[in-house]
Amino acid sequence: MWLLPAILAASSAPASLLLSSLPSTAAALRQPGPAAAALEAGRSWAPHWLPFSSEEAPKDRKQVTQLHLQQQQQQQQQKPLLQDSRPYVIAHRGASGPLPEHTLPAYTTAIAQGADFIECDVVVTRDLQLVCRHEPNLNSTTDAWQLFPHRAATYSIDGEAVSGIFAADLTLAEVKQLRAKQRWAFRDHTHDGAFAIPTLAEFLDVALSAPRAVGIYPEVKHPTWHNSLPQLLAAGTTIEQLVVDALHARGYTASAPVASDAWRAQPVFIQSFEPTSLQRLAGMTCMPLVLLMGGWGGYVAPDTGMTHAEMISDEFLSELAGYAAGVGPWKSSLYTVVSGESGSGDMGSDGNSSTDGAGAAAAGAAPCRSMHCSNFIHPDVGRQVKPPGSSSRVRLQSTGLVAKLHQYGLAVHPYTLRDEEQFVPEGCAGDTSCEFAWLFDSEQIDGGFADWPGTLHDWLQQRATADA
Repeated sequence: MWLLPAILAASSAPASLLLSSLPSTAAALRQPGPAAAALEAGRSWAPHWLPFSSEEAPKDRKQVTQLHLQQQQQQQQQKPLLQDSRPYVIAHRGASGPLPEHTLPAYTTAIAQGADFIECDVVVTRDLQLVCRHEPNLNSTTDAWQLFPHRAATYSIDGEAVSGIFAADLTLAEVKQLRAKQRWAFRDHTHDGAFAIPTLAEFLDVALSAPRAVGIYPEVKHPTWHNSLPQLLAAGTTIEQLVVDALHARGYTASAPVASDAWRAQPVFIQSFEPTSLQRLAGMTCMPLVLLMGGWGGYVAPDTGMTHAEMISDEFLSELAGYAAGVGPWKSSLYTVVSGESGSGDMGSDGNSSTDGAGAAAAGAAPCRSMHCSNFIHPDVGRQVKPPGSSSRVRLQSTGLVAKLHQYGLAVHPYTLRDEEQFVPEGCAGDTSCEFAWLFDSEQIDGGFADWPGTLHDWLQQRATADA
């Protein structure tokens, strides 16, 4: 099975034990469907772990690293460059719709489905290793509670108390005992327990082993919180420095401008919700940086306490453009849902839902820095969907934010595009094509984070064919 090299490399468990945990994956490959087809499509390129044969391998470790990097960069230059004919498909935590998020199969599947970039949210272990998880709290997407209940802890993250089992309290060897699971109850759980938690290095192996240039889009997670951890303080380092060092060691220097041929050969963006984190990164690397923005009611930046209104002000955007290449806005900050007939630049239809697509908190809510806020309905929750026959005429009206960001030369990559009806904005009646058309045609965004990258890729390809 083509997945085994990557999966085995991502696990500290004995091969026999890991193999016994994979019947659901084997069964999935025998079944028709998008996930199975994408998994099968990826079998021609499993990651290659050695740059040379054992006979010609040098003995000096530093020499091995240098030769590996040189050969890797030569191989990248020989691959087809990152496409530049359409907006980017950014696989949100990999192909996290059909498969458990942030797993090697989710990444390889995303690439097989046509993703231009794959995303790794980076968190730090107790022994300063970098792994791919959306939160430091491992409970929602792994079996950490079953394996390490005695490690339960409570931390204050972005001003909110969060309880669970944290990567920061486990060594890498312990994290490698965990198995991933699907976050959402309404998605396929066939693969729960099959896949290990990848390191950032293994994530990079997947991207660099692809048959074409595939971009990476790591997020530095909760940098203020991470940088306050005892292990980082004792080592005199930061999560930003750890991430930059790891990427530089694999050839991600990106001194060339974004969209140049040199950058398209080994594409990279680094993202964070914290402006001060991006400023620190800008002092460490030439890699292009992207600021993530909230925009829901009560949102403030985790580090500066700036409101969304302050972050989209001319004064701040002018400063941001000096050190960032783009912005990743919450998609619902790009539109409002209004009643009545469509106007110029609006998109509408007979909707079958009750509220707009993300459940923003009420006006005047207390400051909210993250999904942990007790007064906040996170956009991941989605909207409530009315039963058929209860539709009302609504439309999407632009807030003008995309155009404003473009005026400052900032690329716009909103999050998160999902196939399920509850995540599609009201006014599109559950039709992802309607949402895509509004975002890419009307608003002219430059790329989008998608849980189902194949859906977005196919729509963009069909659009390109129709325009040809």
